[in-house]
Amino acid sequence: MIDERDELTKENVDKYIDLDIAKSQNINLNIEVFEEIDSTNEYLKRLIKEKQDKNILGSKTADNSKSKTDKNRLDVMTYKNSLEGTVAVAAYQSGGKGSRGRSFYSPKNTGVYLSAVIKPGEYIMNVTAMAAVAVARAIEQACKIECKIKWVNDIYINNKKVCGILSEGVANPDNNDIDYVICGIGINVYSPEGGFPEEIRNTAGSVFDAYVDNIRNNIDSINTVDKADTTDTVDTADVANTVDKIDTTDTTNTANTANIEDKVDLSYIDDLKSKIAAYVINEFFREYNNIAEKGYMEEYKKRSFLKGKKIKILEDNDDRIYEVKGINDEGHLVVTDESGNKKVLISGTVSVRDAEIRCRNRMQK
Repeated sequence: MIDERDELTKENVDKYIDLDIAKSQNINLNIEVFEEIDSTNEYLKRLIKEKQDKNILGSKTADNSKSKTDKNRLDVMTYKNSLEGTVAVAAYQSGGKGSRGRSFYSPKNTGVYLSAVIKPGEYIMNVTAMAAVAVARAIEQACKIECKIKWVNDIYINNKKVCGILSEGVANPDNNDIDYVICGIGINVYSPEGGFPEEIRNTAGSVFDAYVDNIRNNIDSINTVDKADTTDTVDTADVANTVDKIDTTDTTNTANTANIEDKVDLSYIDDLKSKIAAYVINEFFREYNNIAEKGYMEEYKKRSFLKGKKIKILEDNDDRIYEVKGINDEGHLVVTDESGNKKVLISGTVSVRDAEIRCRNRMQK
């Protein structure tokens, strides 16, 4: 049923794209949609290399020794042949890439896997934060589900990771400067048949599962009010804010949440993957147009999944437990150790789960 109602296609994605966002900055938005690919990041790397090998990716400023006519011609060629704004979207990756050299689980027909080519220049370090905010907004637009950002590059819903982001630079062979950045985004829209692999089952989730969980939680809230002592004063407004997909006129036994599927409005999944892909692209390039202003940074900080939590840093053989104080204006994680010493993390990987395990082990000793 889902495959029939939610097919990720170029035609479906294009229906939800806001072309005015790209046009406002003269970005040549070019979206390609694949049923299957090895990796959207690797595909775009190959495109860039082909252009570089043909020597048609000139810099935006022509060599001073060239005539005015040559400069104009080079500028036109550069604009036409620039890959900035090229986006690859896939329904399946056979070789999805994750951070720290790991693979990214990308099964068929369950997710949205996309990568975009940009030229952020000096703002290269802000790309991942910008992308995280774009993804969070996009999922909320499509699904009305609150998203949190786990520093640096993961999106969480209901304490489960539903998205990972990987930004990679591509150097100019002439001077080794970073010429392009490819920002890859993988979103779990549905859970795979049989569930996620064992190694990620405790941490991975999907957007649709979160939607169903919210329906279940709202049904439970309604049942709680129904069972309450009618002599008590109950603020039903707090629990009546139910997902509008639930038919609250249904007088059957809603306590039987085993039949939760009966409460799911299947129109919710119409074009869901295509909507999410398009909304991510829209929000990504909306913020990219203003990357220098870093307006997304405040939202990045407010959406922090880690603030106030205990974490363990997975690099440098650091065995200490830290508490997350927040994220600074540069997008760096601010933490304190158990002695109150402050530390600022510019990059890296942190784990809440590992910290919880360590804390439990300490208590048992």
